Amino acid sequence: MKQRKRGVLKRRLIAIASAVIVLSLLTGVVSYAEFTKSNRAKRVIASVEAAGALFSSNFLLYTEGDTATISNTKTLYTGSETQPVVTTVTVCNYAQGNPAKVYERDITYTLTARLVWVENGTKRDATAAEIGDLSVTLNFKNGGNVTLDSTNRSRVFGPSTLDHSLSHPDSCHIEFSTGFNTQTGNVRLYLIADPTVDYGDITMLDAAFGTDVSHEQQSVRWEGYVNESGARGADNASPPTAFDGFRYVITGSGVGTIRLSWKHDLVHPNTLFLDEINQTPTVSGEWSYVDFSVDSDVISRYDTQFYYSDDVMEAGTLATWATVNGSITCVYTEA
Repeated sequence: MKQRKRGVLKRRLIAIASAVIVLSLLTGVVSYAEFTKSNRAKRVIASVEAAGALFSSNFLLYTEGDTATISNTKTLYTGSETQPVVTTVTVCNYAQGNPAKVYERDITYTLTARLVWVENGTKRDATAAEIGDLSVTLNFKNGGNVTLDSTNRSRVFGPSTLDHSLSHPDSCHIEFSTGFNTQTGNVRLYLIADPTVDYGDITMLDAAFGTDVSHEQQSVRWEGYVNESGARGADNASPPTAFDGFRYVITGSGVGTIRLSWKHDLVHPNTLFLDEINQTPTVSGEWSYVDFSVDSDVISRYDTQFYYSDDVMEAGTLATWATVNGSITCVYTEA
């Protein structure tokens, strides 16, 4: 009887072990198949967006460094020539619009402010003669009030640290002199937030700012663009074929509706973004689109990604940045 029980027990153990092995093999196949199916999306998000976007700003965008090329230029508007432009630039340890998830480590960085001359997608330090009577006053936590002008053309603030246990952004208050509103030259305020440590998945952020006088209808607007240096017109940028997908930014001011459209045979948006705005795409010919409401007082910036549609990468259809830009449109309608 005891021998029989041991035999039965042995056979049961063998059966269980065999079942576990089979299940493991099946699970391994399913897991591998799932990974290879979504490998492209995983690589883009992990290497560019998910981690990199956790060091972000309301105005500054990803940059490959403080080089002669400048792809992110901003024009800030005022209602009259005699009214100075006043704004606040933030630097955060979370993606814009999602403060619930912060970067897993403390981020230490410097903020550099410089008066530069911007022309044809490039920048250089502005001369005293070019700056003339123009000035910009900045108030940042590590440095207090600083005025940049023809005699004091740059300032490095920092280092500053964003605590990984908090989602509170650093803020730099900026006021431009009214001369910026009517200047005939190309003097701009250049800001770059540069991590002091090589985090591996954290990138520098920058922008060049100018001001202008606008009518009311010009100051209320939204725009969308592919946020890759080549798509923004940078020289010597990598071609689209070097990427598995593309970062896309929708940003602006005002209340209204955005229609985001894409050529579905070429690209498709991150489904997480569609879930975020709670929209299902509508198909119209070669285009698909979603309509969603925007209110800059609630959210003033959306960051997402577009990926290649099936077989597009292999076919090389999106070989130029002009084709990439032409495959996605963003149209704003004021409420």
